[in-house]
Amino acid sequence: MNGTTPARRRVGLTALFTLALTLRLIAIDRAYDIHVDECYYVSISRSVAAGDGPAFQGDYFALHPPALFAVMAVVLRLSGDTGDPAGLLTAVLSVRPVSACTGAVTVVAVTALLHRAVHAPIAWTAGLLLAMDPFLNRFDSRAFLESQAMAATVLGLLVLARLPATARRRAVTGAAAGGLFAVAVTTKDWYALLSFVPVTLLAVAGGRPARGMRLTAAAVTAAGYGLYVGVTAATGAWDAWRQQKLDGLARALGFNQLTGFNSPHNTTDLHERLLARADLFAVSYSLILLGACATFWLLWFRHRQPARYAGSPARSVITACAGCTFTALPYTVFFGTLEEQMFYPPLVAGVLALALTTDVVRSRDGRECLGRRTPRWQAAALLLVFAALALVLDARVWAEVHTRRDDAHRRLVDWVTAHVPPHQVVAATDDTVPLVLPRARAQKWSIPTHEGGRRAHYVVVSRQLVEQGYTLIDPSSYATLSRRATLVHREPGATAGALEVYDVRSFMGP
Repeated sequence: MNGTTPARRRVGLTALFTLALTLRLIAIDRAYDIHVDECYYVSISRSVAAGDGPAFQGDYFALHPPALFAVMAVVLRLSGDTGDPAGLLTAVLSVRPVSACTGAVTVVAVTALLHRAVHAPIAWTAGLLLAMDPFLNRFDSRAFLESQAMAATVLGLLVLARLPATARRRAVTGAAAGGLFAVAVTTKDWYALLSFVPVTLLAVAGGRPARGMRLTAAAVTAAGYGLYVGVTAATGAWDAWRQQKLDGLARALGFNQLTGFNSPHNTTDLHERLLARADLFAVSYSLILLGACATFWLLWFRHRQPARYAGSPARSVITACAGCTFTALPYTVFFGTLEEQMFYPPLVAGVLALALTTDVVRSRDGRECLGRRTPRWQAAALLLVFAALALVLDARVWAEVHTRRDDAHRRLVDWVTAHVPPHQVVAATDDTVPLVLPRARAQKWSIPTHEGGRRAHYVVVSRQLVEQGYTLIDPSSYATLSRRATLVHREPGATAGALEVYDVRSFMGP
């Protein structure tokens, strides 16, 4: 689809990978504060590294499959991690580069995939947008599941973006793609919607010879996930696995809303969060919205002009993947458990769809489908202006995020260690603080009647989590605490809002 020579393309992709990785690695330990999910995942990875399987605090964990935990377990073993609870924060920071690397792989894989479907300038522009995107950077700079799952998914799509000439090569290609998809779905089950489902639909709807290759990919994906389930059953964890998967399915479908914007426990609506983060993620939100529009236009265009997809498996897999992603998104937004990481796949799929749509619209058939023959230079100018503006805005956000300190939990640990004697009790009102500061104990607080065991000397509160309804202290008790107790330390941070340490000895008694 473009005139770039293979050698120049390899050089360009290498440079793009280096850029994307560098943007993610710079200040990775202080630009993004510790997230509670990172603590869970690294604790589980420690259990895997110790040979005890995926477990958190001794309990079997199957809410997510173990592929990422296995990778992080290897990194932890190589880094000499001892498994000491007091070193969990350091362990989390040590594995963050894994996510940064796989995030950079996603950027390169998307660009390479687009090179097989669109003209080179569009592909390179899409790659730069993903490399700079602050929303992707935020997730790729933490020990989250999304980065590895998406990298494996897009690599699988890239493998399927060509149709080998012989049946044997098609079978090998399908098996390779299926292996990558198996990594994706055994990292996070939800990514079957981006890999297994669209490839299966393409196999059913398409014709030979691509059908056999795609069916092979789907079969290998299913076999990979089946192997994971089989090993789980063989190790005696079937009952726990089944129960946790059913609970996870109920959460995904919205029947059990424990967390997320649709949860009754959450006091922050989606639109409030979108407005609050618009200064950081305006470009990301725009790409998702434009990507959704582009996806549904591509589905309509595919129905009206099927010949434009003939001989282009890359266009087919892009459209199918984006179609499945954005078809499922409305249900998640309105009915399912909606959390911020749910927008990671739509952002990547949206950029793919938007790039393909831009290329199609440049063609005569695409412009006629829009109802008028827009000159090519106008379409190119619009793309150039939007891309330039988006990159400038993202560069500003990157500079802002990576030059500030957002490591309130690490600074809190240092302060408590230096200023609070070991015999004094520190109480925490959320799940993160006890994980990074093992001497702190989580307990529910209700003032004036304090519920809990041993009386505390100090209480740590995250103001932002109180506002969102995710703490063990209710807003009225927090207001009373802030009036009656002595605020002895405060660690500001963009993620936590502020971590506040209160001396409660004056009214809690001896």
